[in-house]
Amino acid sequence: MGQSPPVNGRKHHSGSVELRNGTKTYGAVEVISSLHLIIGNSEFVCFVGPSGLGNSTRLRMIAGLETITGGDVLIEGQVATLVEPLECGIAMVLGSCALSTHMNVCDKTAFNLRL
Repeated sequence: MGQSPPVNGRKHHSGSVELRNGTKTYGAVEVISSLHLIIGNSEFVCFVGPSGLGNSTRLRMIAGLETITGGDVLIEGQVATLVEPLECGIAMVLGSCALSTHMNVCDKTAFNLRL
């Protein structure tokens, strides 16, 4: 897995995180298919959706907690696909719908920004 060319003509941003052609399979089952994602410096990103759609898997791939099957993870423009998670400086927070049944989607998303 080497460094790929820029996605859609966009180069990396300082402090950015990129997932280029990221795929994840478990045996013959492809659960993440060729994901292209660029998170710029100081951007805040939420993956929102029902259970089973790969939201946690995407986060784990980016954080280095899940081995990706194909593609690359770049942190500040450097390939970090095989770097130990502790060395990447990436954090994630998972939320449970059961803990915030009184909130709508907007409130749940905004809650983390208030912390």
